[in-house]
Amino acid sequence: MGKTTSQVNRQSQEVKGYTFGITAAALLYRDSVLLAQLYLEHRDWNVVKDAVIKDNLLQIRTLVAQKRIYSEAYTRIKQLSEEAMEILANGTREEQCQIIWYAICMKYDFVREFALEVLAEKVKRHEFEVTISDFNLYYNTKAELHEKLAGIAEGSRKKLQTNLFRMLVSSGITDSEMKLRLLIVSPRVRELIIKEGVLTPAIFPSVVMGY
Repeated sequence: MGKTTSQVNRQSQEVKGYTFGITAAALLYRDSVLLAQLYLEHRDWNVVKDAVIKDNLLQIRTLVAQKRIYSEAYTRIKQLSEEAMEILANGTREEQCQIIWYAICMKYDFVREFALEVLAEKVKRHEFEVTISDFNLYYNTKAELHEKLAGIAEGSRKKLQTNLFRMLVSSGITDSEMKLRLLIVSPRVRELIIKEGVLTPAIFPSVVMGY
């Protein structure tokens, strides 16, 4: 018998060395900004969760889906510093998207390494189109290092590729045709990343800035 949907989801989200909640959700811009605003208002994640679920603030039809999307957005942004959370809650849309990408790269090794090992390298080579072949080569390389990664279902792998590419578009890193954009990272986002020292600004493979 084939795997059930729940089995595939568990398999795709829990692979040694990586977590893949992004197979179920992409950038989650509106959800992430809303949670940041609510957190800064209440300073209590339990209160935030209760309000979101009780009043369906994420505007999602089913309770199961509400909880899943809340959990995914929450686990991304809860790791942000106070300063980063403020930018996410009150910054420009471009800054908000950049902070969400920063949070995603902190949570997902797979995404962060794709940004650094594939996208940043493309900029250095003056190659500005991101292709499915790029993803497949990267994925297969990682699968050689992580046995369980090689064994996840094809459907989960496809969802991972699709949502990763959607994230790149939504965050402003690529355009809708998967060409790397002339991205200018917000000075205060860049300064924040450098100051915190958790990741490098190179997670934004900007054609303009050259990093």
